[in-house]
Amino acid sequence: MSSNEDSSIQIHPLLQKLRTNPIAKPQHGYFENSGGLKLFYRFFEPQTKDPQKVIIGCHGMAGDGEYFILFADQIVAQTGSMFYIMDYRGHGRSGGRKGDIKKFQYYIDDLKEFIDFIKQKHPGISYYLMGESMGGIVSINYIAQNPTEMDGMIEFAPAVKFNLGSFSIKDLFKVIGGLFVYLFSPGARVIYVKGNEALGIRNKIHQQYDWENPYHLEKVSVRYLFQLNKYSKKAYKAADKIKIPIIIFQGSEDKAVSVEGVRSFFEKIQSEDKELVLIPKAYHVLFTDPAAGNLWDKLRDWLKNH
Repeated sequence: MSSNEDSSIQIHPLLQKLRTNPIAKPQHGYFENSGGLKLFYRFFEPQTKDPQKVIIGCHGMAGDGEYFILFADQIVAQTGSMFYIMDYRGHGRSGGRKGDIKKFQYYIDDLKEFIDFIKQKHPGISYYLMGESMGGIVSINYIAQNPTEMDGMIEFAPAVKFNLGSFSIKDLFKVIGGLFVYLFSPGARVIYVKGNEALGIRNKIHQQYDWENPYHLEKVSVRYLFQLNKYSKKAYKAADKIKIPIIIFQGSEDKAVSVEGVRSFFEKIQSEDKELVLIPKAYHVLFTDPAAGNLWDKLRDWLKNH
């Protein structure tokens, strides 16, 4: 388990263009889980030597942690928080079979070990868990299984229910073909997940970044999607197990996640300190959406008050 300043890992030039406040300085390390698998993580330190909070991020489907430098630029220095984000197994620079997972629970188990590792480094302060999209599935299931381990939650378009409004006959044939592959070779990576960036991202540079990023998965297995769907349903049903402060940001024009599903999930959350911020006209990916407006101001105020 080691950490190094991130000088040897260049930030993608298109991501650099997306940084409106480029002040965060990424560092990185490799965390070895109990099974001996090396998992890559990034971390960002505030200028103060005594951080007030630690925020741990969970990235989205097929992605990695690099994009979350946009989060660090807006949050770390301004709130005096440490920020950590790990590439899931089989994603980004982490070890493991790319684009396939036998059990989604492995992501949650890895996260628990990673959190325990971080808590040893920063004892006695507040901890917050952040998830975006599939990261919402990971983070919510983690809280359901470890309800007292965090002091708060931050969610961006958590994938507790998928938006099936645009499902077509062509998609049906893909599902039928996928089921056939699943029966005979469940781990085969046959489902393309690159190429539809415009459905979830409004910013043109961001669309291009997602397409060109070599650490974003190009294909995943049918098993990956089945596990994703299974744990999305688990996350939705786990709303009543959330009793810690939580804030959710959700775009009203999200084509990937059901807005009504997120509303319903929010209403079932048992925490007395909960807030849903619906952003009019925003798509699924909020960090660079032109409609996101005062998202960062809202989040900074929330963190300062918790």
